Amino acid sequence: MRGLISINSCFWSTKMKWWSKYPYGEYYRTNFNGKDIVFFKGGIRKVCASASTEYMINKFDLQKVIVIGTCTSVSDSFDYNDIIIPTKLVDYDSVIREISFDVDEGNLIEADEINISLDYSDGILGSSDKALVLWKDLTYLASVGIDASDMESYAVCKVCKINNIDFLV
Repeated sequence: MRGLISINSCFWSTKMKWWSKYPYGEYYRTNFNGKDIVFFKGGIRKVCASASTEYMINKFDLQKVIVIGTCTSVSDSFDYNDIIIPTKLVDYDSVIREISFDVDEGNLIEADEINISLDYSDGILGSSDKALVLWKDLTYLASVGIDASDMESYAVCKVCKINNIDFLV
């Protein structure tokens, strides 16, 4: 089974009768082109996103997780509405919170390779529980090669890696 996690609930309406409840929000199970799929909302920030992913992996024995979300561009090479599929994901909380001054290589996840015919950009996606609002944070991330930022993808992918589950962001 494949899982499709959305952090941002604006991607679909949950007011429809076929959605079921689970501890972290709602999910919908269906079959598409012969594939069993579960769509689920994961919640905002890393703790909710990772807990909901672990829950759904265990509940539905997921073999692949696809993360759909929004991010802030740190790079000038991206335009609004660009599709970004990262090659690497990094947790940069300790850097932004000034606990450390370098991105720890131990907090770097190599993304699974993909082969799709889609117009997209790649790069490094950083995740933090702190929204990227300060100019000094944005310029720092750009200086260390992070191309975009969100608050959940790293955590979802970390859970997938621990469970040997394929993932795509």
